[in-house]
Amino acid sequence: MLLQEATPSPVDCHDLSSAIKKGDLEGVRRILSQNVDINCRVTNMRVTPVLEAAYWGRREVLEFLVSEGAYALLPNSVDYTILHMASSSGDVETVKYVLSLNIVDIDARTKFRKTAVSVAKVNKHWQVVRLLKSHGAH
Repeated sequence: MLLQEATPSPVDCHDLSSAIKKGDLEGVRRILSQNVDINCRVTNMRVTPVLEAAYWGRREVLEFLVSEGAYALLPNSVDYTILHMASSSGDVETVKYVLSLNIVDIDARTKFRKTAVSVAKVNKHWQVVRLLKSHGAH
């Protein structure tokens, strides 16, 4: 599978990012209806809307973005995947949703050698750690 690269559109992407952080699904819909790139990157960490929604534990927004065709396999600049971001949030339902997509290697490592389990442990999200381990994570 060929990875596609997201196109930058920082001004519009910042508005989308703000709506995602707030969990404002209607705002996300409105912004995307204005032809904002659903795979845009925001910040020097190259965070996509999907990664942002996973990081903030905004499961409904994340589901919407994926259903609208957002590319969920784009990592950020240090190789945090959608699962790393969801595990960082500590939101169990978001992590369950990401796992249900069956698209990310559960033991994928970032440039700093962190796995989703190690990210959850550092943030003391023990429910997420147990969930990941129950799915075979190391």
